[in-house]
Amino acid sequence: MTPSQIACPRCGEPIALSDALLAQVRGTVETDLKQRHAAELQAAVWQAEARAKEPIERDLRLVREQLAEQQRKTQEAQQAELTLRKEKTALELGALPEPEEPA
Repeated sequence: MTPSQIACPRCGEPIALSDALLAQVRGTVETDLKQRHAAELQAAVWQAEARAKEPIERDLRLVREQLAEQQRKTQEAQQAELTLRKEKTALELGALPEPEEPA
């Protein structure tokens, strides 16, 4: 069988193809292969992007959790400081000598 022949799918006998038909078949096959290649390439790009984003998203999530914890601790410390200041003020006011009454 020569390159310009195809085998009959039923009997296997070689069938001659005209140059025009051969060019059309080649064009169809090339277009199909290009489309498949583009789809496979796009899928590979999406997978690669997803794999690349995973550690970044995990790190970002950890940093956000750490920030939330730090903010919680800061708020607790500020609340404790406020409580201590109120207690100090109350003690100072209680320790002041009472004003003398004029005679």
